[in-house]
Amino acid sequence: MRRHIDAQTWNHYGIMVYQRGYANYSVKYFSESTNQSPNFIDPWNNMGVALIALQNYTDALACFDKALDISKSNDISAILWNNKGITLYSQGELDDAGDCLNQSLEQNPNYSPAWNNLGVIMAAQNLHQQALQYYNKSISLDAYNKKAWNNKAVSLAELRCYEESRECLKNAVVLDENYALAWINAAVILRTIGETDNSQKALSNAKMHGYNGTKMHLTADIQAVMMKDNATDQPINSPFRAPAASGVLTAFSLLSVWAIFGLKEGKN
Repeated sequence: MRRHIDAQTWNHYGIMVYQRGYANYSVKYFSESTNQSPNFIDPWNNMGVALIALQNYTDALACFDKALDISKSNDISAILWNNKGITLYSQGELDDAGDCLNQSLEQNPNYSPAWNNLGVIMAAQNLHQQALQYYNKSISLDAYNKKAWNNKAVSLAELRCYEESRECLKNAVVLDENYALAWINAAVILRTIGETDNSQKALSNAKMHGYNGTKMHLTADIQAVMMKDNATDQPINSPFRAPAASGVLTAFSLLSVWAIFGLKEGKN
């Protein structure tokens, strides 16, 4: 006889396979979770995030709208409005995306991902000075938000503030040395300022952590958010690696970062 699996466990399975890069399989698990418990918000949101990864924006929007119909919590609604805004942004609907992100901040004015994503929308319109204001707000609320550090670096580079940009990217990769996009942006910036060797080292790090493209260009990073996995009580978007990998960079890794960014230990 098949063992009964409850909604929370199906949601947990979905999160696990999503984190391993199998968004298509995660959708099946999240769907099973919603079938077990139609009013369980978490899998509706998480399925929407997975569908964004699969570029199935129509179904993603339906998931977030369903979750918003159920939600009675401002903090949860802030996550849902944020994710709906990201979906609309991905469809090129910048005005509607901005409205959703502002709605997210009405629910929770201190929600760092929504501030970051508003910055991305500004940057997409070449309004980099305004974008920087949003990124700074995002970082002031969550100094561990690696995506906000990355995005701030991109806008600074677009404004030709290369040294400040490099500092921001250093922060992003110290928070997560596996952050391939930050390494790509570092490679672009280092090449722009003539540091060819360090640019190649940064590109090698990007490839080591999953980058397999051929064209390099400055890229901001949107921030869709999954609900916390209550089965393990661990946040989904931790800025550090799993505890099994020590959760912090090794001294060797830090020296590598300082070497690539042309920085010395102790320099801010």
